[in-house]
Amino acid sequence: MPRSCPVRPRGVKIITDENCVSYRQPGHPERPERISMTLELLRAQNEIPVEWVTALAASDESILRAHTPDHL
Repeated sequence: MPRSCPVRPRGVKIITDENCVSYRQPGHPERPERISMTLELLRAQNEIPVEWVTALAASDESILRAHTPDHL
């Protein structure tokens, strides 16, 4: 019978920008409070290694792949 190996957390990379907590748009499901609470919980946990990365600026071309020109 094969021996079982312990499962080790691999870790996760979280790409974020502190400006995300200042975005509020009527009718949009995302809210600054939800982002702040999620980031706080992720920073407080110590079960999974987390690599924090600041988001890079997106090009207009990249944004237009998912959004209308009005969104720009």
